[in-house]
Amino acid sequence: MFSIKSTVAVTIIANIMGLCFAVLICSSYKKMQGISRTVLLLPNIMGGIIMGFIWKFIFQKGFPALSNLPLLGFLDHSWLGDPVYAFWSIVIVSCWQYSGYTMIIYIAGLVGINNDIIEASLIDGCSGVRRFFSIKLPLIMHSITICVFWVMVKTFTMYDLVSSLTEGGPFKSTATVSINLYEEAFRNNNYGLGSAKAIIFFIFILVIAVLQVRFTKSKEVEQ
Repeated sequence: MFSIKSTVAVTIIANIMGLCFAVLICSSYKKMQGISRTVLLLPNIMGGIIMGFIWKFIFQKGFPALSNLPLLGFLDHSWLGDPVYAFWSIVIVSCWQYSGYTMIIYIAGLVGINNDIIEASLIDGCSGVRRFFSIKLPLIMHSITICVFWVMVKTFTMYDLVSSLTEGGPFKSTATVSINLYEEAFRNNNYGLGSAKAIIFFIFILVIAVLQVRFTKSKEVEQ
């Protein structure tokens, strides 16, 4: 159940964040675009194990220290010891890691839009918000297809980040399917059941991915 909830949350939030970053970078000064892309993409380059240990220190040591500052008292929680906060801890770190990659894909989609279409909308008096939702967003549906598929599969199969950050706790509230497969096969030495679960898990992801790709590709439009 955790894998499904975290996948839905991370897929939606990471794609919204990546799209917002892409729009902001495309509208910023050219000198700042390279630096912004590098800074936002850097978390995606780091491995899940390293990310987990870094954020584990932040949640356990950094947040309690910052909670003493004005307006930051809400940070004084057991982020990894409470099931609800542990869930959102995984979501926060995952979105922070994946949003940089989705940003790059969305930037490529926005840059690839034909300028004649944008100029025509300006002549027609189309506002910026309406231009984005009615023109730009449909024209980058191919980028949305790629990003949603990538984030969804990465989150469904996530193991290293959860293993180093919460180890599936507290009380297995953040145990992913991948962790369950690992424990079944290598800790319980039940390789047959572990293999059967892995095959079922693969088929489940394949079906979900095919449905998602078919749905988003049906929304794509030609320029």
